[in-house]
Amino acid sequence: MSNSISALLSKQVGLRQQVDVIAHNVANLSTTGFKREELAFATHVERLDLPGGSLALARVESSHTDFRPGALERTGNPFDLAIDGSGFFAVETPEGVRYTRDGRFSTNQLGELVTTTGHRVLDDSGAPILVPPGAVGLTLSAEGALSTADGVPLGALGIRELPAGFLRREADGLFVAEVEPEPALAPRVVQGFLEGSNVNPVRELTDLIEAQRAYERGRAMLDAEDERVRRMIEKLDQEA
Repeated sequence: MSNSISALLSKQVGLRQQVDVIAHNVANLSTTGFKREELAFATHVERLDLPGGSLALARVESSHTDFRPGALERTGNPFDLAIDGSGFFAVETPEGVRYTRDGRFSTNQLGELVTTTGHRVLDDSGAPILVPPGAVGLTLSAEGALSTADGVPLGALGIRELPAGFLRREADGLFVAEVEPEPALAPRVVQGFLEGSNVNPVRELTDLIEAQRAYERGRAMLDAEDERVRRMIEKLDQEA
C-alpha cells in the first residue's frame, strides 16, 4: 500500500468516526440531560525507512464531552428535578455509584426514589431516599433538601461536583467518576423542571455536512490514487 493511500485511509477512518458521533448527538437531541460529544483530531508523523522519509497520519486523538448545561424545561411534575448550574445527581447501580443530570424521578414499589431505569437516587450521605407510603407529593428546597407535601423531611439530594477530565460516559445518561467527587457547594435544584439536551441541531448539521464533504473528497482522492497505481503497474508489466 502506498504512503499516500495510507494517509488518506487514516483520515477517512477518523471522518467516519466523526460522522457516527454527530449522528449519536442528533439522535439524543430530545434526551433529558444529554451531553454532546465531540472528537479531537491530531496529526502523527511517522518515520519511514527511507532517507528523509516521513508519513503524516490524521487520527482521532480523544473524545470530549461538552458539559455545558442544557435549557431548563418546565413540566410541573413534582418528581421532575433539574440542577440549575453545575453538579450531578448520585445514583446507585449494580456496578456502583454513577452520576447523571437526568432528573426524571419516581418511586418504586418500596417507596425509594429512582431514575427511569430503576436506579436508586442517593442522598448526601450515600443512602437511598425513601418516600413514605401515601405521600401525595414532594417539596424541594433550593439546596436540594426533600420533604413530603406535609413537611416530613426525606433527606438532601446527593449532588456531587465532578471534574470533567475524570469522567467516563456510560449508557443511559450515566457517568462514572475516576476520582472521588466532592459534594457540590451551594447547589441549586429546581422542582417541576427537567434539563434538556445541550445539542445544538444547527451546529451538528453544519459539522455533519463538513465531515461528509471531507469524506467524499477523500474517497475521490483514494479512487484517483488507486487508478494511478493501477496504471503504473500496467505500464511496468508492458515494459517488462
